[in-house]
Amino acid sequence: MKQKIFSLLSLTLICFVLMSTFSCEDSDNSDDPARIKEFLTRISQDRTVVDQEIILSDLSLGVESRLWSFEGGTPLSSTEPEVAVSFSDVGFKNCSLTVMYFDGTEETENFTIEVLPPLIANFENSSVEVNLPVQFTDTSEGNPDQWSWVFPNGTPETSTDPNPVVTWSAEQEVTVSLTVTRSSDGISTTEERTLSVGPPNLFSRDYHGFESPDAPSAWQTWDGGGPFPPNTITRVSGGANGTAYTGRVEYNGAGYWGMITRDSRFANTTIQQGGTYRLSFYIKAQTATSIPFVRFANLIPAWWSDELANGDPAQDFYSQGIYGIAVTTEWQKFEAEFTINDLPYPEGLNTFPDIELQGGVSPNVFFIDEISLQKLN
Repeated sequence: MKQKIFSLLSLTLICFVLMSTFSCEDSDNSDDPARIKEFLTRISQDRTVVDQEIILSDLSLGVESRLWSFEGGTPLSSTEPEVAVSFSDVGFKNCSLTVMYFDGTEETENFTIEVLPPLIANFENSSVEVNLPVQFTDTSEGNPDQWSWVFPNGTPETSTDPNPVVTWSAEQEVTVSLTVTRSSDGISTTEERTLSVGPPNLFSRDYHGFESPDAPSAWQTWDGGGPFPPNTITRVSGGANGTAYTGRVEYNGAGYWGMITRDSRFANTTIQQGGTYRLSFYIKAQTATSIPFVRFANLIPAWWSDELANGDPAQDFYSQGIYGIAVTTEWQKFEAEFTINDLPYPEGLNTFPDIELQGGVSPNVFFIDEISLQKLN
């Protein structure tokens, strides 16, 4: 009797297990990822700038296909799970994602992306004179709402006003900077500009002040004969008057040696007959010595190509200069004023610095910086 009861119980248990197994397979699909439906997206940001890409990702589960739609976007639509989109104009853009699930159902999410204009820092200023208020006006684009100005040696030296007024007490060249920020997206951008306090510098500060990496390419040197010797002028750190860079000049002791920017018209300037000018520069040497002179010249050679002459007539004029310059191992500034009454034409069209080391100057290394020509009237 006991044996029959045990057999019956065993058979009952086996049937129960089999029924449970088939029942689970038929009714519970929750552990099969392919049979789960879930709508899930990820957008890197809902605010962007014109022509700046943002990334959108569809992370939904159980998806057979999808369709992104972007109003005014590039692309206008996509079926990819991840897409980079940009917009070419500002405004609120209506976008959507529709997913089609394994069971034929669909789900759509509509969303909006705000496209902001580019943020561009810019400003204007009135004439920059010594001891006179200078009005700075913010002309930035892109609706900034925060301003950070820097005015080296000015009063004030910094400002958060969009349109500050500043005064300088001495002639100098200063690099003014404006950083603008748009708090809605946290973007900042900066504009820097070098201004001359007092009469403007007619020479290029990038090339005659050696602030540009390309400055040495504007200069030529000549040792009295043959081609211009290469690589005698380089740009090195440690400029005069707090500037970052200076020109380093390798002088070989030739009887006649000069350095000019004659053939670099983009770096040169013009002068007028009867005009009054101030020539100034900083100089030092590895070994104390003297050099004959520094002057400014105006020259358009008759043998120049038409392209270099740019249709201008030949000109040949050498101004007064600063003579007998005692050069020490420390920076010194030299300057002099000249009225150009003997210019043989109304306007000199290619004016440049002319630095000459002729007459028994021993080989040396010179540093010259911040060569300036200012028109005073």
